[in-house]
Amino acid sequence: MSSYAKAFMQEVHQTEEGRELADRVLLSLRLGRLVYRMRTTAELSQVALARRIGSTQSAISRLESGNAGHVPGNELLESIARSCGFRMILSAVPIEEGASQEEDLVTAISIDLNQDQGMEQI
Repeated sequence: MSSYAKAFMQEVHQTEEGRELADRVLLSLRLGRLVYRMRTTAELSQVALARRIGSTQSAISRLESGNAGHVPGNELLESIARSCGFRMILSAVPIEEGASQEEDLVTAISIDLNQDQGMEQI
């Protein structure tokens, strides 16, 4: 990361509004990457996926590229997942200062959105 980018990120994180914006943008980028992985694993083009969910190729492209910080809703993500042969699972991870992602995953709580099984500890 360039020194300009580091300085910008430090400045953004100095306010609550900036932190919320950065978190939203990061989430939209991660979800876009997830959609891309599901689509390519299913060997679907953007056009084919768009047809399956009643959307457009340009909407899929925007979504995969982070959608300018707009976070897609659960219904859209579930529809995309089903169309690609996946199911969505929502996880909540406690925020712990200094914890690595691996440590956070140990305490993750997952909810299968397509099953009515409640919560389970992983």
